[in-house]
Amino acid sequence: MSKYKILYIHHAIGLGGAPRSLSFLISHLNLDIFKPIVAMPKRSGNEAVRNLFLDAGADVIEEQDIRPFNGSTVAPCQSIDSRLYALLFYQSTRTTGMRLIEDIQPNVVHLNSTCVVAVAEGAKRANPAVKTVAHVREPLLPNWWGRNLARMNRKYIDSFISIDKYGLFTIGDSIKQSVVIPNFCDLKKYHPQSGDRINLRRGIGLKNDDVAFLFLA
Repeated sequence: MSKYKILYIHHAIGLGGAPRSLSFLISHLNLDIFKPIVAMPKRSGNEAVRNLFLDAGADVIEEQDIRPFNGSTVAPCQSIDSRLYALLFYQSTRTTGMRLIEDIQPNVVHLNSTCVVAVAEGAKRANPAVKTVAHVREPLLPNWWGRNLARMNRKYIDSFISIDKYGLFTIGDSIKQSVVIPNFCDLKKYHPQSGDRINLRRGIGLKNDDVAFLFLA
């Protein structure tokens, strides 16, 4: 019995929240049934991300031409240079997607962000029957650039998994299958130890009776 192939497309550079959450998802797959394959950008200094996916149990493919088409509140793509960059590398990212689908023949393609929609277009060109899923990690911009990104996502992606309702709302009204799954944290792995708070306060020069405020917005 052949395994169910899942091709994950990871877009980001560096060891941030996106690769950590994806590796956590992969680590909980039954590898007797599923075969996870991660395609990620080939960049110097990205070895920690590659090792994170390998440790989770995935096969890893590094590709030079996996580049984002940004247009969200986190990566707005507002300057002329950034938009030219997005347009310039869209076609090469799409071509990479086509080649990956032809070579791997996955059962489903999971985009770790809406900004790699070019891979979804490539997947549909290579095999219109392949199912595509996108992780909506942040809201798309309400301007014409963000709306165009949303339109492309609706066109080439079959279903969406969003971390919140608003992010899903920015994809548009005519979205297909979708679900909201809030972000999570593996508390067994990321758990504060005794003394962590004391050492952190000392490191930033806070006294025991100082009050610290954390603003996340």
